[in-house]
Amino acid sequence: MKSTASAIGLTPNALKVLEKRYLKKDEEGKVIEAPADLFRRVAKTIARADMMYGKSEADVLLLEEEFYHMMTSLDFLPNSPHL
Repeated sequence: MKSTASAIGLTPNALKVLEKRYLKKDEEGKVIEAPADLFRRVAKTIARADMMYGKSEADVLLLEEEFYHMMTSLDFLPNSPHL
């Protein structure tokens, strides 16, 4: 997981915060999701909202990719309630 985090450019402190607050955990509290997985999950959820406004599945998938790229490049990070 740390190689993915460093590839995204997350600091050790940022990774610690993600692990503590936002990454999925199993029943025992063990982290089972990488930061890139979190960003994918959030990008998908944000993009899906556009379907309520008549966007096609293809448009939503493109938007998901845009959000994902912005998050993994650290150009855009949603606030806590969205994560």
